[in-house]
Amino acid sequence: MIETPSRRPMTFTFLELLDRTFRLYRDNFITIIGVVAIVTIPMTILSLLLNPVSYALLTNQYSYPTTNLGTQLLLALLAIVQTVLIFAPIIYIASEYLFNHKVSIGEAFSDIRHRFVKMGCGMIVFSIFTGVVAVLIGFLVAVTPLLLALFGILIYIIISAYAVFFQVLALEDIGAGTAVTRAYLLGKRRFWTVVGLGLVLIIINAIVGAIFGGSVTFLVLSTAPGQSSSVQFLLLTFLNTLINIFLTPIFPIAFTLLYYDIRTRTEGLDIMLDSDENPAARPADFHSPDSRFSTDGHDWRNIAILTGIGLVAALVANSFITNLVEQMTRTLR
Repeated sequence: MIETPSRRPMTFTFLELLDRTFRLYRDNFITIIGVVAIVTIPMTILSLLLNPVSYALLTNQYSYPTTNLGTQLLLALLAIVQTVLIFAPIIYIASEYLFNHKVSIGEAFSDIRHRFVKMGCGMIVFSIFTGVVAVLIGFLVAVTPLLLALFGILIYIIISAYAVFFQVLALEDIGAGTAVTRAYLLGKRRFWTVVGLGLVLIIINAIVGAIFGGSVTFLVLSTAPGQSSSVQFLLLTFLNTLINIFLTPIFPIAFTLLYYDIRTRTEGLDIMLDSDENPAARPADFHSPDSRFSTDGHDWRNIAILTGIGLVAALVANSFITNLVEQMTRTLR
């Protein structure tokens, strides 16, 4: 009889989250890169051909046409499709890694394909929700500037919900509409861990992207100075796409681990898995807790801190820009 392998730990400190993210990436490197490349390369080519500006660059046209609304919507739809086709398999790979189950590229797509439509619909619902609330708050702020603090509430909700939104859609048996509230309720439980993890990963991506992106640009422009703009554009696009293929998986991997951490700490997911008679049980096999939007004192404290940080950052940025403009004005005189 083949013994079911034991699960890996599902709770992590902040440093363990980072360490486990890159260890998981390394252990499944070929599969993860294969998944991203299979989706990214054809989608990039298709986007280049559909975008009038990039198409004009490729064909050495001297006048760049404007992108009409229909093309913009089509490109936005392609972006949603690309995100779903990349994030869903990577989330599945990361999830199965915690259960000591290593999957192939084919399994990563086939085992999660029934979630693709729901994830796409979820992205659209989340975008509409965010847009409507942002417009409403903008209108209220225009009427009464004192309500500017409402943007702190919106940012708090977006950060909390978006952190594990894809994980909820991919790993739980839940509808696209309910997933927004469910993700918000999970994400806010470790809000500052979400913020810290996101900032660290953004910095890592920015540094790596700047180093390799800058090197690629310098290499192309220095080694092919006599080439046409279309050749240079094509080379830059290809090499930057290659860099993005390596950077894209980091976020879904890290936040899948955080999703399991939150559920284990606050909902006893590990206990549910251990008590189930099915050794192959997964989060989708259990009913997701009722998701009703709510806020408490802890949330309002976080919102106040977030709003304060935002106001301080805005004042610092405004002061910096003002000083920079004054210095430039003196220099020009």
